[in-house]
Amino acid sequence: MDGRRVVGRVVGDRPVQGEPQVGITLLQAVLPNPDFDAVIEGGTAVGIGRFVAVQAERSVARPAAQRLPRWQSIAGSAAEQSHRGAVPQVVGPVSLAAGLQEAGDARLLVLEPSAVVPLLQAIDGSDAYAIAVGPEGGWTDAERSLMRERDGVMVNLGPRILRARLAPVVAAAILVQQR
Repeated sequence: MDGRRVVGRVVGDRPVQGEPQVGITLLQAVLPNPDFDAVIEGGTAVGIGRFVAVQAERSVARPAAQRLPRWQSIAGSAAEQSHRGAVPQVVGPVSLAAGLQEAGDARLLVLEPSAVVPLLQAIDGSDAYAIAVGPEGGWTDAERSLMRERDGVMVNLGPRILRARLAPVVAAAILVQQR
């Protein structure tokens, strides 16, 4: 090492530590800035691997594309703080149809307070899940229909109604702990 240069040698490698065994993509309807920021921070800490900001029909917030670097920065800070092995990707805002494409072939679980299937019953050992969380006003009938066409399973988190900023963090924590 001298004033302008450092020389090193790789002596080994090891797998990434701190990552869950299950892949989780969150399709989150955009929320007002502090709430959406909190979803990214909390979701990163519990193990969400990818965030897709969805511009839902009932979304009140209309974030500008300039929010994307901020969201990615929040994910980076939260990943570092929680000792993640990787920084989650953040994409969007996109339409729900585009968000469903982003989810690929992951098993789609749609959080819906009125659903009769508890989240735990819908966990089937898949390698990847996509969790869809609507805005505070919920998904519209057309949006729910689109997700059913994609084989989405409507699930609930129990008898309590959780805020849209808290529900995805709780759901992801449950999924991570089951694997």
